[in-house]
Amino acid sequence: HSHMRRRKMKKNDVLQQGMVSDLLSPFKHWQLYMVERRVEAHRATRQAFGLEGNVLAVQAKDLERQQEDLIGELLMSQGTQRRLQKRFESERDKRIAVEEKLEQAKPTLLKKVLTNLLNITFMGTLREAQLSRIIARKNLAAKEFSVLLAYEEEHLARLTSLPIESILTRWLNYHIIQFKYVA
Repeated sequence: HSHMRRRKMKKNDVLQQGMVSDLLSPFKHWQLYMVERRVEAHRATRQAFGLEGNVLAVQAKDLERQQEDLIGELLMSQGTQRRLQKRFESERDKRIAVEEKLEQAKPTLLKKVLTNLLNITFMGTLREAQLSRIIARKNLAAKEFSVLLAYEEEHLARLTSLPIESILTRWLNYHIIQFKYVA
């Protein structure tokens, strides 16, 4: 009897386990589905971290290149600064030397020399202006300028004694009139 009883109990246990497994199998599928979803989420997160790591690596390389460029520019600007500093010191020394020479020179003598130099320069300029006026009048006398006479009694001698501006005005008027006839 005990043997039968044990068999019956074993049979009941197997049946109960079969029923429990039948009842739990849909939940196991759901459990597997949830586990797969978590695995996929972890994979996607891992892939995103990998891509972000690649982007950060590229940005780090770019920043390193920019840093190298800036260091190069800084070194060049430091060299330029040193050259400009030397040039500045040289110019300052020259200016100081000129100031010392001016202090040693007699100011009245220097003033007289500069005044004479300016006078000579201005006189040469005025003489050149006079010569250019004389040359212009001579050239006017050699050309046929009867068309520039305002009236018939006026002579070429009078024309050569006129200011250059009025001769130019007459010449311009003559050509405007000629242009009207042609047009």
